[in-house]
Amino acid sequence: MSSSQGGSGHGNSSTSAMGNVTTTNNAARPVNPYRAYIRWQRVAYPKQLWDLVASAIVFLIICNIIHLWRMRSRKQALMRARGTQQMVAGDSEANADKTNSTPVRSKGKRLRGAVDAAFRIFAFRRSIPLDRHYSFSLTEVFFTVGYLAAVLIWSFVHSHGGQRQFWGERTGAIASRQAPLLTLLAGKNNLVTLVTGISYEKVNIMHRAVGRTLFLAALFHSFEKYDMPKRVLAFPQIYTGVIATVAWTVIILTSFRPIRNQAFEFFLVVHILSVVAYLVSMYFHWKKDAMYLYLFIGFWMLDRVVRGIRLLFINRGKPQPRRAIVEHVSEDCIRLVLPNRHMTWKAGQHVFLTLPGVSILPFESHPMTIANIPERDEQGARKPTDLVFYIRAMDGFTRRLQQYGSRHHGELVIALADGPYGKPPPVNTFTTVILVAGGSGIASTLPLLLDIVETSRRKKSPVLRVLFVWSVKRRGDLNWAIEKIEATHKEAIGLIDIELCIHVSRPDDNLPSLAKLEELEDPVSPTSPDKKRSSEVVLEKPSSDNSPSTPTESQLKVTIGRPDIPRLLSDEIQSSKGPVAVVGCGPSHMTQVIRASLCSGPAGPSAILKGGAEVS
Repeated sequence: MSSSQGGSGHGNSSTSAMGNVTTTNNAARPVNPYRAYIRWQRVAYPKQLWDLVASAIVFLIICNIIHLWRMRSRKQALMRARGTQQMVAGDSEANADKTNSTPVRSKGKRLRGAVDAAFRIFAFRRSIPLDRHYSFSLTEVFFTVGYLAAVLIWSFVHSHGGQRQFWGERTGAIASRQAPLLTLLAGKNNLVTLVTGISYEKVNIMHRAVGRTLFLAALFHSFEKYDMPKRVLAFPQIYTGVIATVAWTVIILTSFRPIRNQAFEFFLVVHILSVVAYLVSMYFHWKKDAMYLYLFIGFWMLDRVVRGIRLLFINRGKPQPRRAIVEHVSEDCIRLVLPNRHMTWKAGQHVFLTLPGVSILPFESHPMTIANIPERDEQGARKPTDLVFYIRAMDGFTRRLQQYGSRHHGELVIALADGPYGKPPPVNTFTTVILVAGGSGIASTLPLLLDIVETSRRKKSPVLRVLFVWSVKRRGDLNWAIEKIEATHKEAIGLIDIELCIHVSRPDDNLPSLAKLEELEDPVSPTSPDKKRSSEVVLEKPSSDNSPSTPTESQLKVTIGRPDIPRLLSDEIQSSKGPVAVVGCGPSHMTQVIRASLCSGPAGPSAILKGGAEVS
């Protein structure tokens, strides 16, 4: 009895009846199940959120595999159909109607096409306008809302009525341990793009959505400490957390699109410095999560290492491997030529250009679309090709480049290229292709046209017809690429049917005369049935009924006024004998009109159910 009483005293030891284990009273203190449950939530719930992210990536991988399979199957089917049509057309004139008729698809294929069209309209073509220049697609909205909902659910679930001790530390753990996802989605050479096939530009939209969502979680974690005594702020674990939150706030405030577009150099410097401040402060704030900081840095370094290797490989060699020729081709356009770079690319891809002599920061790089395609020898093998860029002067870097070009026309400038990047549309898997460009958007659509003609010449494209629309402000802007367009049109005769529609919205002369066009004999006529703009006239040189059409005569249309995009798209889709690809590049209002035009009418699900052409 006495030994039992003695064992219960403070500071004394007690011996169990089962053996010789001796413990102090402090070690025997029972674990508080309440706090143990909170600690378990803080560890388990961020892991469960990562499981959700991994599941989403696996789902996207499966979707990418299905998409690639369907694209390949469609091209093979169209190539077989084209070969059959050519054979039938060559047999006799009696089969002409069969050759020109639209292939009849089964009800199952029409239903699948209608479902695909409904999904594209809902996910990509419908948008929510932010202002007259910017808008969000519903896909961006769904991803942002979905990730935000997931973070909030795992932050506040099982918090027993929203008790602070449950969600306060958990929101901080989620914000800290999900941070590597930011750099996983941020790099030009990221693993998500590699395995899912989603271009880094779209993945970067996810990067911004994740950053803003995790910032919200970090704010919840910070606000939970709002009533903490002031003397506690002197603790390193506290003031380092405050510094990390302030750094993240600066990142968010300076990353909105207007700031990025108007002051990119400022955004870049602030972004880098703020990220460094966040990493250092977070390391001292909670060293137990250092592994996630290492992952954060590791994903960033992966992108940097790959880009560095590419820079060395592409810009190697002699003579003058790092030089480019800058040419001032119009009032606000620069033609930049990088001779003989060691790289290959697909039509429509872009590279990041670094021009230390023009940029404010020597290491900053800017995306520019390559306006040409790789050249091939007689055997079809690719050979070294110059990189050509058409760059329109806007603000910042492009304006400085235009000023440099006006002073140093035809001279050399140091230029480094990194790439190629981007996932261009697979235009050579369709029957009809519609290319619409506004201004410098020609740099994106022209290489696609070149690629279609080149692939058709090698008999590896099912494309039968191309409608090429280019709208510029002034006649002088046509100097960018009109000669290349006309030459390509001539090369395509006998291969595919190409219709060129050139528009000048603000003519600076009485008539927009091209080098290839002589006297204009045909009277003017309105381009749009609604006649909203009386200045819109069609100028084209007529051809005799008995003479064949040539690219410099009836096929080449030069129009004063903006193109009637809805009518052009509707007419082309309805007359197509197979699937249609629509590619647009230009001002935001132009791309918005294109997307809106493809939400109904001949591009809608009901038209496809009735046998109309599928539109992508």
